[in-house]
This record gives sequence, C-alpha cells and structure tokens, in this order.
Amino acid sequence: MDEDRKLISVIIPVYNTKKEFILETLSSVANQTLSKKDYEIVMVDDCSNDSKTRMFLEELNCKDNFDGISFKMIRHRKNLWLSESRKTGAKFARGKYIIFLDSDDLIKEDYLKKAILLLETTPRAGWVYPNVRKFGHYDYFAPARKFNAYSLFFNNFCPASVVFSRSAWLKVSQREIFVTKKIRFFEDWDTLIRLMAKGWYGLHLRDSEFLYRTHHNSLITRTPKLYAMSIYTVWRNNIFSFIGLFKSQLNYLKNLRKGSSKSFFDLGLINSFVLKRVGQTYHPGFITPKLFLYSIFKPKKFIREFLDTDSSMSIAEALCGFYRKPHFDFSENLLSNEEGGKIFFVHPFWRIGGAENILLDWIKAIKDLDLKIIEVVTKSNRENNALKNDFLEYVDEQYALDNIGETPLQKLKFCWNLIVKERPKVIFISSSCFFYALIPLIKKRFPSIKIIDILHNEEILDYGGWYAVSDEYKNRIDKRIVTSQIWKSVLVEKYKEKNEKIVVCNNLIDTGRFDPKKYDKNKIRKSLDIDTEKFVIGFIGRLSEQKNPLVFLKLAELFREDDRFQFVMVGNYENSYYKKMISEKIDSLSNLRYFGYSNEIPRFMSICDLLVFPSKYEGYPLVGLEAAAMNIPIVATDIVGFREQVDLGKFGFLYQQVDNLTDAQKIKDLILYNKEEFTKIGKNGREFVLKHHDVNECNDKYRKLIELLI
Repeated sequence: MDEDRKLISVIIPVYNTKKEFILETLSSVANQTLSKKDYEIVMVDDCSNDSKTRMFLEELNCKDNFDGISFKMIRHRKNLWLSESRKTGAKFARGKYIIFLDSDDLIKEDYLKKAILLLETTPRAGWVYPNVRKFGHYDYFAPARKFNAYSLFFNNFCPASVVFSRSAWLKVSQREIFVTKKIRFFEDWDTLIRLMAKGWYGLHLRDSEFLYRTHHNSLITRTPKLYAMSIYTVWRNNIFSFIGLFKSQLNYLKNLRKGSSKSFFDLGLINSFVLKRVGQTYHPGFITPKLFLYSIFKPKKFIREFLDTDSSMSIAEALCGFYRKPHFDFSENLLSNEEGGKIFFVHPFWRIGGAENILLDWIKAIKDLDLKIIEVVTKSNRENNALKNDFLEYVDEQYALDNIGETPLQKLKFCWNLIVKERPKVIFISSSCFFYALIPLIKKRFPSIKIIDILHNEEILDYGGWYAVSDEYKNRIDKRIVTSQIWKSVLVEKYKEKNEKIVVCNNLIDTGRFDPKKYDKNKIRKSLDIDTEKFVIGFIGRLSEQKNPLVFLKLAELFREDDRFQFVMVGNYENSYYKKMISEKIDSLSNLRYFGYSNEIPRFMSICDLLVFPSKYEGYPLVGLEAAAMNIPIVATDIVGFREQVDLGKFGFLYQQVDNLTDAQKIKDLILYNKEEFTKIGKNGREFVLKHHDVNECNDKYRKLIELLI
C-alpha cells in the first residue's frame, strides 16, 4: 500500500480536555488490532486556552508518530467549534475511512478493524456504528440497533464515533447551525440524515464497542424543553430530506436481499423435488433457470453441473443462508498484506461441548509457537457463549459473525476480507459453513494457504452433516483430522478420501485435573446436601436433542419410589425451546437435583457412582473419557464413539436405543443387575485414558502437525 494512503484516519478534535483523558483516548486508538501502518491519527486543536491542555498539546505537536502510528497535529488560530474542527481533520486525512473521536472517549481495541472489514463488504454503505457503552459517572450499555432510515430520522440511535466512508462523508460534510446559544444543534445526527437523503445507509456492528465517557453533568446540560427544541431544529433543517430516505431504505433492503432471498423465478417445484433427494428440505436455490433447462434438454450436462460445486450451489453455501450461488467481486489490494505467521481457527459456537473442548486443546497445544491465532465463530448468542472467555485466554483476536453484518453475503465477504488482510498460513476449519464455502476462492487466489478440517461425527441431520458438507471440497483440503480410527474408515471407505491425507488425533484429557485422588466424594456430597449413603447416578452434558436427556429423566422417574438412588444433572440448555420442554419435568422429580452449568466437571463427577449418556449420536465423546479418567463407570448408547471407548477401556455397559421409555427401562435393568459390578469396572478407565488420551502425551502430535504445514 502507498505510504501516503491509509485505510482509516482517526480525527480527534481537542478543546481544553484534561491531559489524562487525551492520553486514554490516544491509547485506545494505539491499541487497535489493526496494523499500525494502516491508520493515522489527526488531532485538531481548536485553539484551546487551558494552560495545561496547551502545554500537553505542545509536547504532542513535536511528534510525527504516536506509539508507531502516523500522527499529525493541526492547530486553529481561533476557536471554530466542533464541526469546523472535524472538517479540518477530514481535509488533511489520508484514509479511505474516517472516524471522529472526541478527546475523552474510547474505542474497543477491535473496533477499527472490524468496522473497516464490514464496510468493505458493502460499497454502498456509508458508515458502520457499534454498540455503545457509557462509563464514568453514568454506566449504561446499548446494543447497536438494526438500520432503518425512517427510525433514524426520528431518533438518532447511532453514536457520535461511527466509522464513515470518507468519500460519502465529504459529499455532505458537516454543518453547525446556531439558533440560540441555549439550543444545541445535533450535527452528527444531521450528517447522517443528509447522507441518507443521498441514498447512503449504515451497518450495525454488534461485535465491538464505542465507549462514551459521561460526567456528573452529562444529563442535565439542557432542560427537556430545550432538548426537544434541539431535536426540532434538526428536523426543521432536514424537512426536505425526508423524501430521500426512501432511497436509503431501498438500497439497504436491496443489499439484504442479495443472495439470501428467493428470486422471482425460483423454480420451487423442481427445487423441492431435488432438495428432498439430497436431504436439503429448506433451501430452494440448487436449481437455477439454466440448470432447469439442462435437466430437460441436456440431462448429462445437468448432472455434471449440478454435482460441480464451482458452478452450482454447495451444501455449505445453503447452510450460510444463500438461495442461489453467491458471486461477489473480490479484492486483494484494498487491504495491506500483514506480515508474520497466522493461523485461523473457525468454528460454529463457544458453547460447552466436546468439539469445542477439542478445538481448545489444539489452540493450547500451539500457543507457544510464533503464530498469531485468530478465531472466528458463526453464532455467539447467550446460549452459545459459555466458553468465549476460555478461548479468549489463548487467542489474539475473536470475531463473531452473527454480530457482524446482516446478510449471508456480508458475512461471507467479511470472512474473505479478513483472509485478504491477514494472509494466514493455515486455516483450521471445524464445522464452519462460511469458510468451507470460501475454500475454492482461497485456493484460487492464495494457493499457499493450507486448509485443515476436523470432523467429529456424521450427524443424523437432513443435510448429511459436516462429512457431506466437506466432501464437496475434499480435493482442495490439505489435511483431514478425525478423532478415531472408525471415523478414518468412514472418510476412506464412504467418502473415498485419500488415506495419506487423513490424520487420526486422539481426543485429549487433562488427567491432572480429572484425577479422582483430588476429590473427597463424601465431603463434596455433604456440601451439596446429597446423602453419602445413596447410589448417585449422574448426567453431565448439554441439555440438547443430540444428548437426549429425556431418557435420563424417564430413568429418574422409574426410580422415583426407590430411595436408595439419587439422580443429579449438570449442563446448560442448548436453547430456550428445549429448556421450556424439559424444565418442568426436571422440577417435578423429587429424587433429582439439577445444578445447571458448571465448569467444575471433575468435582461433580466425583460425587457420582455411575454416569449415564443416552446420546443419539456422537463422534468420540470427551465426556466418556473424562468419566474414565475419574474411574467412574458409564452406561451409554451402543453408538460410534462410546462403543470404541467401552470396547477398548472396559469401563462401562452399552445398550441399543429403541425409544425413550424402552431405553430408560433397559438402563434401569442394567443398574439393578450390575450395581455391584460398577465400582470394579470403573477402575479400568483411568489406565485406558493414561495410555491413549493423556494431554501430556499427545500435545506434541498436535504441535508437529501445525509446524509441518507452516
């Protein structure tokens, strides 16, 4: 990138601000995850007359950089107020984008980078606005609202420090209108309204924050009547702009529809027929008008093109939310190429689960390598967020796609922009539809980037699960990781993958943490008010359809009259629907204690005499290995994953699933007939885990594989 050009200019007007506030503001700018060579700071002194402020600004004026970031000071000879100070800053700015930051406010360290990458996805968007967190005298958090031109005209929900497209901002600039000295003109809001009148619109960014400093007099600077007149002044001066809002809203809605809505000619009948055959019952965009004609007149060409992921829509693209194959103009030159080694870990959730813990083990294993670790998740709502901070402890940057952009195309372009910006050496994919969908483009433009994917299980899902998703890209994936030999055989025999591309990496257990000697069973039971004489049967895991806790609840119901047994459950609800479905059942059982989510899994395992796992399907479940490390016997469904563990480790019993009631009765019979055997077979587990799954023995294998690829 030309040194005279920057991606973004941070313009900071100053007038009599305290030195410590200015330093905090500059530090928040200097600590951005964006490369220092890609942005600049332009400070405008609006003729400050406070002696301490002037003295500090004199010190700054001698600098041409601040903490490695290009820095320039511009000084007004007289006080021209805020709007003119911003205009001055914009005049001298070299950035493609600009942000106006008050000299006592802050921005979160990832704001600039995420805002730029999001703006790059949508050329007609004029600005990005984040969540707002007020701090200081008043504390308040306001999540960024979705854009609506009419709502924004009547109520400004965008903060002052939005990131603008500089070309858009220059078309309207900023004005300051004086009515009386008592009435303040909302120049930021006025600017946004005039931008909308020209067809520009905003994008909300919920994955970062603007931090607005409040003072003791922040909310009493004007009376309600004066405040109302300030709003009236903005409306009165933009009365003719209202008509133009239609264009802004229309452009915004057009962007929302790109690639994520049905076309007028969506061939519903033929698509429904084909999709039911391939297991896709909810995305109608596999058959385009061209393919439809081929299906009638050129059947061989129809079959060939339908199976070709490059020309027809892939399952991954459908899972992203597209209704037809996405196409977009990609760019490699808008963003500078960052130097140094980087690795992406991309996955769907931060929820509690075996797949997430396995990925965390991979990240921990390579943390001491000289690599910048960037993590991208697809969904980060409250129900899927439990492990976010666990990952944050080991990664350098985090991105949550559901908080970035609204459309599948925006999210896909954002991921592409991030790849272009960072140029990772390795992308490690775990069940991420957006990054699977980008594999052809990645390999076309950046063939040196290595793609690894990890496959856990062949889920019982309509679209065939991640084995089916990844199969369309297997020729472009460099390494395939599976968690057991059985899943390797599935890849080789069913999906015809090359044997030499597959690496079996055992799931790892921290046997120091999962060590029964560290826990006093009776003492912990007493602290939880659980009878030390009872036989405790536990369920530990997500309360989800896959884990099928309904069988465990039915089992507890069957034992309701037998006071020798106590049931405990530990885990979080996967979603509000499932919570509503089973919470009443949990509450109705007097012999069951539900402890909710806990990160103290070994402690809760230590109080159990037996653990029950009635999952419908699994990969190679960590929870079974954790139980084995704690010498706790298990009863589990006879499915891939548990079957291999129990066959090799001899620490549990298996049953074949039929239906919830029948399964619960089978488990009850196993418990009653083998109650004395459980303690004996449970002791086999730890030796099995130490031999095959100890984290201390397997970390090297993870690290060496990544080193080999980079």
